[in-house]
Amino acid sequence: MNANRFAHLLFPVIRTLVALALVFQASGTALAAVWTDQADYTPGSVVTISGDNRDNVGYLADETVHVDVSGPNGYTAACDAVADDNGAWSCQVTLWDNELAYGNYGYTATGTASGVVETGNFTDLLNLNSFQSDCNTGSDSFMTGATVCMKAGGLGSGTKTVTFRWWAPGLNLASDAPTRQQSVTGGGGNLTDSFAVAACGTWNVSATRTGFSAQTDTFTVSGCAVATTTTASNASATYGDTTVTLSATVSPNPGGGSVSFFVNGSPAGSGSVGVGGVATVSYNPSSLNAGSYTIRADFGGSGTFLGSSSDPANNGTLTIAKASSTTTVTCPASVTYDGSAQTPCSATVTGPGGLNQALTVSYVNNVNAGTATASASYAESANYLGSSDSENFTIDKAATTTTVTCGAGPFTYDGSVHTPCSAVVTGPGGLSESLTVSYVNNVNAGTATASASYAESANYLGSSDSENFTIDKAATVTTVTCGAGPFTYNGSAHTPCSAVVT
Repeated sequence: MNANRFAHLLFPVIRTLVALALVFQASGTALAAVWTDQADYTPGSVVTISGDNRDNVGYLADETVHVDVSGPNGYTAACDAVADDNGAWSCQVTLWDNELAYGNYGYTATGTASGVVETGNFTDLLNLNSFQSDCNTGSDSFMTGATVCMKAGGLGSGTKTVTFRWWAPGLNLASDAPTRQQSVTGGGGNLTDSFAVAACGTWNVSATRTGFSAQTDTFTVSGCAVATTTTASNASATYGDTTVTLSATVSPNPGGGSVSFFVNGSPAGSGSVGVGGVATVSYNPSSLNAGSYTIRADFGGSGTFLGSSSDPANNGTLTIAKASSTTTVTCPASVTYDGSAQTPCSATVTGPGGLNQALTVSYVNNVNAGTATASASYAESANYLGSSDSENFTIDKAATTTTVTCGAGPFTYDGSVHTPCSAVVTGPGGLSESLTVSYVNNVNAGTATASASYAESANYLGSSDSENFTIDKAATVTTVTCGAGPFTYNGSAHTPCSAVVT
């Protein structure tokens, strides 16, 4: 079957597929339908513009596609192509071969049968590249003192004039005088210019074709001596501590080297510069009293980074705070009243750094029986904060002794009360006093009892005692007395006598 006839028969099907494709395109998945064989050209180049129906908008088989091209300085061109069975086509236009060709281009491809319109663009601009001094090996990074070669490409044939401008870090093309400005004239598609760089950092270079906008590029120069700033951080510790971390920051970060630390001018160790330019060292401050001390940090330099010291503006301060102290009063649970002041307690103060000493103890209510208080204080000193403590203890009542003493006797019943005994109470603290004696059965013959008691008082416990003594029976005298007589018998009993006992 003739290809054109086959296409004609398929035309309704294609139209249906095109309609479906338009729906699919609305979903955002369509591909580009037109393109150029390059994105950028040199003056005088032949530009090939192509297209197809890959984005499903439907350049039709056998239809003519007309392409209009417009560019800088009034440039216009056009070309036509006939699409193949798949809707693919291409045609060409030629750019001007002079300075006027430089710039941006746009084109429109219109399907004369399908009505499909697609647009695109391309450029004819300078292409800048930085190289080593031989202008062959591409690079964007150089060491100080290198001769950097910059190539401006895409100039096309014929004689072109390009102005190169180089400016060092810290300068601005718009406001500062550039470090270099020169024109290079030559033929062919490329022009080059070289410049020896000294300053480190990010350099800029521009190339400007006469009458057109400048194109710019950047490259870096390293290997210079870099000044640094070292800043010591503040640190704090407590008197008696054996370790504290000292730190310092080197800026910019040299990525190596070490920092030496000094506390009030005395070496305090060194640490390597690490992440963020920070160096640290563990320092033992146990030899320092409480107070403030200057931290100095010296960076010795590393590679191209120069050394620096924090002294004096960036020094830190090591603050050593006074240590806390602990006062401890120790007492027995109780003592016994003896009439004198009781001082049974002791006190010590302890603290970091070896503080351990005895303290004087003060007492309240420490004579009489009851609760007494012992206290001690440590006054704040150069290295320690003050502290105090107190403890209670009990002064127990003292025991007493009551003694009853009776006369040796013997004691004989005489009909009266016998009180031959005495009593006394004694105890610690000089207690010695007489007591009243009480008696039981101290009249009649037999065993009598004498007793005495001391009642519990403010400082003494009570006590008592008793003693027995014997009352003997008394002796008696019996006397018989008779009349003087004589008495004459009279036949009856004679009873002239009487008797009495005493």
